[in-house]
Amino acid sequence: MKYSINVIPVDTTQENLTAARMLRNSKIEISFSKDKYRIDTHMGDISQSSIIYNHPLDEILALSSNSTNLLAQKFSIDDAKFKQPVAGNAQVTEYRDSTKKILGFDCYYVELIDAGSFSSYWCTEQIDFEFHGQSIVNPSIPGFPMWIRREENGFEFTYIASNFVDHVSNEAVVFSTTIPDGYKDLTPSAH
Repeated sequence: MKYSINVIPVDTTQENLTAARMLRNSKIEISFSKDKYRIDTHMGDISQSSIIYNHPLDEILALSSNSTNLLAQKFSIDDAKFKQPVAGNAQVTEYRDSTKKILGFDCYYVELIDAGSFSSYWCTEQIDFEFHGQSIVNPSIPGFPMWIRREENGFEFTYIASNFVDHVSNEAVVFSTTIPDGYKDLTPSAH
């Protein structure tokens, strides 16, 4: 699944306007199979990151890059210290009568209020996948999100599913937890 990301500054300070220009052409790509997944985030001209979960190997590989650094860190799934969203006191309202198709998937509208923050979604039940660990959405959201809108840090982010392929080509490469050449290994010395 590929999402394009539109970034609009809500707080139109010069700093936010400049940041919004640098965030143009942002996207998220998610690859998943039964027990593995990968989230690649490209934040415009600023940075790129990848999180690869390989459950059969009990490994997570985190990669990040910007104009000056290529960094990698490997964890066991049990020892991962990522901030993982948890289902909590979020107020979720589903509008199953409000529907539309996105990339051919039947979607319904969902609103979420969590800790005073509002976000909205178009979700589908036709994709059956649950993130275990790092996710792009609050786990209280029912279904799989095909469209997401939320405000954060003075910006409105809209994530729109723009491409879907029903298979992962070359799973061995996509879900590899081997640190790529050129990356500085920041893995704790416990390995």
